[in-house]
Amino acid sequence: MVGGYAQAHDDVALPGTTIAGCDVSGLDHDQIVGLISNRFNDARVTIRVGESSQTATLAQAGVVLDADATARAAVDGAGSFGPTLRSIIGPREVIPAVALDEDVFAGFLASAQALAGTAPVPARIQLSADGTAFEVVPDSSGTGVDGAAIRASLTTSARSLSGGDITVAAAPQEAPTTTSHAEAAVTEANALIVGGVTLTGAGSSWTATTAEKASWVTTTATDEGMTARIDPARVRAWVDSHRAEVDRAPVDAITNVDAAGNDLGLARPGRPGTRTTNAQEIVDGIASALSAGTDYSGALASEPVAPSTRTRTVPSGPERFAYRAADGEKWVDVNLTDDTMTAYVGTTAVHGPVSINHGEESGEWATELGTHHVYLKNESQDLGCTPGFPYCQKGVPWIAYWDGNFAIHGAPWVSEFGYNSGQTSHGCINAPVEEAHWFYDFVEIGTTVVTHE
Repeated sequence: MVGGYAQAHDDVALPGTTIAGCDVSGLDHDQIVGLISNRFNDARVTIRVGESSQTATLAQAGVVLDADATARAAVDGAGSFGPTLRSIIGPREVIPAVALDEDVFAGFLASAQALAGTAPVPARIQLSADGTAFEVVPDSSGTGVDGAAIRASLTTSARSLSGGDITVAAAPQEAPTTTSHAEAAVTEANALIVGGVTLTGAGSSWTATTAEKASWVTTTATDEGMTARIDPARVRAWVDSHRAEVDRAPVDAITNVDAAGNDLGLARPGRPGTRTTNAQEIVDGIASALSAGTDYSGALASEPVAPSTRTRTVPSGPERFAYRAADGEKWVDVNLTDDTMTAYVGTTAVHGPVSINHGEESGEWATELGTHHVYLKNESQDLGCTPGFPYCQKGVPWIAYWDGNFAIHGAPWVSEFGYNSGQTSHGCINAPVEEAHWFYDFVEIGTTVVTHE
């Protein structure tokens, strides 16, 4: 008899099953989910503090209902002999699976505190106006409500899937973190910013200011008061800001191919990048040193990042060249898009492409576009260095002028050449000294130089 009864109630809540006082006998999982979800969504709680009040849904108060778990608990054992027998003997109450989202509840509690008047303000520490040390901002007392009582009442309402009034009294309250707590913490905090911090990398050096070190200090309120410590995540942000000045993405090499995929030669050389390898080690070292009140000095270590090579489809005939040269004619191609310079004899590349820097994209210091001819060569010369010029470079090597003051020359003061180098000239073609020397020897008076995009 009981077996047949159990089979009849397979996959549904057994007779006598209730959730928060609501009979769910004979309902399946999805029906129960719908029923209790509707009750949960309809429920309202009203906080009353004196003559003031505020109403919210259970969800707005921070209650989270796991309707699926509650429904599964209600139908658990359906179709089995034991639970079925117990259902015949007596009812079964299922407690809703509810919890509090602490962040949402904190907001709800803050709104209740606001009904009580001015809340107490905890003491804190801040950097002094002159930026040299931490100082205490004193606490202030206020009026508040009993948060534990509100939590308990809300939990009761949640488990009954019902609303109602939560009445609490406003009462004087002391700040949870007192001035004396902050005074102890400020001593800790000031000890954390005594040590010096210096970081080096790629020829640069950075020393953390007192304000920067102070920004790495975080305080935590505890039952005993307040503690101060170095937050490694904040130190990491400072290290990463300088790592960004050292790390460089690689520049892909470009190979020209025809429509059939045949290799027509290198169009742009690649350039390796760099990647910092010890950022976390430095962060840990800084945090450890400052916590001990000692100085820290460290260097960013890097490893190379190899460039990739990609292809670019171009015409296979002579139209792919920027200049129609005669057989055996020397000429120089300067590609301002790829930031390259290539020496040709006819249609044969005899040197390059090499990475160069050129003038700005527009304006007074843009590189002249067009077909030009070398008209003057100087092994060394001062460039600028006269009234009206905003620059002066002494002893510039291997200069080949091709239009007015525009020239190809060596640039020993430049640290990086080529695409995305971030460096420009005043219009000339800047090349590594050894490459400028090669082109100086290659060109003759009258040699064609084509500058194009």
